[in-house]
Amino acid sequence: MVAHSMEVTGTASHPFRDTALVTHLLDADNKPLITLIAAISDDKQAMVRQLDYTAYPVASLKPAELFYRQTSN
Repeated sequence: MVAHSMEVTGTASHPFRDTALVTHLLDADNKPLITLIAAISDDKQAMVRQLDYTAYPVASLKPAELFYRQTSN
């Protein structure tokens, strides 16, 4: 496991600047297996209320594309 913090900046139509905690869970070869990113809140008791983004690494895009096209129909 590797953990650090980073500053996240958005410059589009809804600009923002947040600090986030990043945790990488590594496989046996020390390659990232899962990455978790959580915004740091001033309110230490704040609850998670939404999931903004999720990603799933794949070895081949074509099977993944077919799976998600079939799932969404």
